Amino acid sequence: MKKLIIDMNESKRIFGLDILRTIAIIFVLLGHSSTFLPKKVAHYSNKILYDGVGIFFVLSGFLIGGILIQLLENYKINVKLLLYFWKKRWYRTLPNYYFVLIILILSDSLYNKNFNFMYYLKYFFFCQNIFSINLTFFGDSWSLAIEEWFYLITPIIIYILIAIFNIKPKSAILLSAIFVISFFTLYRIIYTLNLDTLNYENIINVRYTIFGRSDSIMFGILGAYLLYYKTYFWNNYKNIFLFLGIFLSAFYYLFPISNNFYSLTLSFTITSLSVLFMLPFFYNIKRGRGIFYRMITFISLISYSLYLVNMQISKFIRFIVDNKADNFIEFYHINISNNYAWSILFAICFISFWVLTFLISIVLYKYIEVPFMRYRDKYIKFNLTKI
Repeated sequence: MKKLIIDMNESKRIFGLDILRTIAIIFVLLGHSSTFLPKKVAHYSNKILYDGVGIFFVLSGFLIGGILIQLLENYKINVKLLLYFWKKRWYRTLPNYYFVLIILILSDSLYNKNFNFMYYLKYFFFCQNIFSINLTFFGDSWSLAIEEWFYLITPIIIYILIAIFNIKPKSAILLSAIFVISFFTLYRIIYTLNLDTLNYENIINVRYTIFGRSDSIMFGILGAYLLYYKTYFWNNYKNIFLFLGIFLSAFYYLFPISNNFYSLTLSFTITSLSVLFMLPFFYNIKRGRGIFYRMITFISLISYSLYLVNMQISKFIRFIVDNKADNFIEFYHINISNNYAWSILFAICFISFWVLTFLISIVLYKYIEVPFMRYRDKYIKFNLTKI
């Protein structure tokens, strides 16, 4: 059991950002475990959920954007710098992703009669959700594809502005942010206006695709821009920003995702802005203490692994129950509150989901994620030229 214990002092962390990250992953886990709750309970629990992945997008942009800004401001801009940035990023995200992907492909080959390896190739290159998506296999990978393409293309845009057009990093980052946010927002508007009908498939093809959501990450980079270049503004107006963030987050509950123009276009912008406005307040919560602090830090550390495996564990539990019961989905849609046996089964499924998700995530974090990050920090070296 000692081998599963995580060293939570491996890196300096900002507790407020850990709080946001923990809130985000809890929303995701609650959303995917609601399948194992009675229908009425699931209905009310889903009412309180926020866009957990939307929070992750902005947080990711803020943290990675901060690293990128530091590099651009302190080192000579060249291809070597881009390669250094990409390798640092890839050693953090790809090992866990490819490990889970390969396990899923191998398991799929065992029971999928129509198994065709060529179908899965797109997942290796993050091409599973460029304009449309099928969520039946490795559904959670949609957000990872968005992030990987964003962090591949956006630095190139900034590099072109700096190296070719001789624009200063500060202006290049701001121009890139304006361009990316405008481009993808305009794409959603044009896409929606050209639809004959608005339906669930349309929502899926916007909400979970690269062209539908890439601008969400850029709001996080705007946060990093404000922190680095407008520090006084960032620190002294954090309470006002928090109020604005809470105010905007209310739109998520007042206008839930549905088949309408707002849901397919501006809802993602409002959600991203709400998280952006909350960042200054949470960023200034540097440390915590006690069991609450340790719990939040622990969940935050393994949040990436939690995200990768939770939906797969949910599907696995449903697969097991489907083979033992007549049909899990049918029973989910009936009133089981008066059926003691089914209430117990659902409770077992719900608890099993959370226990298995955390145990497997700890193993992934400790034995895959951490070793690769340590290898990265020790051996991935570039002779970058300081300005």
